[in-house]
Amino acid sequence: MTRRRKKKDEPPIPLVDYEWPPYGYRMADGIVVLDWDEQQTIKAIIWLRRRGMAATQMARSLTKLGHKPRAKAWTTPDIETILRRL
Repeated sequence: MTRRRKKKDEPPIPLVDYEWPPYGYRMADGIVVLDWDEQQTIKAIIWLRRRGMAATQMARSLTKLGHKPRAKAWTTPDIETILRRL
């Protein structure tokens, strides 16, 4: 999996262009704000990745640990999408 590096002078991607805010954020009064529960889940994903866990294993672990996904259940693509944003 190849990741494009951001150039120093490249402007950040505005969150208002998203149809839905990315995982870890939510809309409040028309403004994108941090969702603290989802931020804790992102910290858990980082912790699991540092221990060498694959995305499929992370999905199972997050479910067992009680972290709530936006959909019905955690999936490998959900985890991979979050990891790509980090």
